[in-house]
Amino acid sequence: MFSLFRKKKATPPPDPTLVAEMKEVWFRYGGNSFVIWHEDPEASERFHNAHIPDETIEEWRQEMIASEFTALTEGDPARRWIVTHHLLELIGCTRTRTEELYDRLLDLLCDMADGLDKPQRILILEAFADTNVTRNNGAILRIHQKAAGLTPKMSDVLRRLADFTVTEADNQPDSLGWTDVPKRYKEALDGIRVAYLLHVNAP
Repeated sequence: MFSLFRKKKATPPPDPTLVAEMKEVWFRYGGNSFVIWHEDPEASERFHNAHIPDETIEEWRQEMIASEFTALTEGDPARRWIVTHHLLELIGCTRTRTEELYDRLLDLLCDMADGLDKPQRILILEAFADTNVTRNNGAILRIHQKAAGLTPKMSDVLRRLADFTVTEADNQPDSLGWTDVPKRYKEALDGIRVAYLLHVNAP
């Protein structure tokens, strides 16, 4: 029977050589499409036109997450806050194993909290907080949405990370160039309170 609706042609699988090239691009920029676009527009256009299947990108994401977990536990301790930020970003984009991966990260943060210096603790707290009340961009929202059962554990981890005091004496040259560590700490805690008010304890 004649149909007015033509069947769409199936998209052929990408060339393996192209897939390998796009994987290198994806890993080079941390799996962040915005960063690819911002840092290398030409590569971003090639990546877009390559039509890499979502399933393939998810495989790459899981591979990168595994690598970052290794970096968190075995890598440079001074980079733990950077790795934590990246893991929170990657896990927030996953399509599979999301709750399992969040659970593992929260366990690791709980175990290492006491060994982190104050700037690292503040930076990790900032990753969980909403940095602007008009933007829902913190990990508290993502974890509560995607793995609500972990919200109590997340709260315990955040309390542990925030359990320290800061004074003017903490404004040292090695504190990442910050001129007011107590203010940065207070703003991080305020951002966490806002996130809980807006996303977790909202009526």
